[in-house]
Amino acid sequence: AGRQEDQIQDFHYSHVEDQTAMEKNARDIHDELSFLLLEGIIHERGDDDNGKDRTLRGKIYRKKLRQLLRWPLAKLQSQRLLSSLPSTSFKEEQALLLGRLGRH
Repeated sequence: AGRQEDQIQDFHYSHVEDQTAMEKNARDIHDELSFLLLEGIIHERGDDDNGKDRTLRGKIYRKKLRQLLRWPLAKLQSQRLLSSLPSTSFKEEQALLLGRLGRH
């Protein structure tokens, strides 16, 4: 019986480690996606920082970023992204991130 209990315990620990690794991978992917979308928005906007997306691509990137920020299952490091947002033209994104942090 002891051997079977050890196998069950090993399986449990292995499962917990796999779950932790998957959560870290999801967090890394979601963080990377959020930064790529932010970079795309800024690139499409050019030097114009009036908060208006000038191109269709920029509008799509912003819509996708907002969808990611609203998604309850997103595994984001919200504080990290918040500190990277330009302060003038990303008010809605700031509000969404503050909400995720419980500060809005």
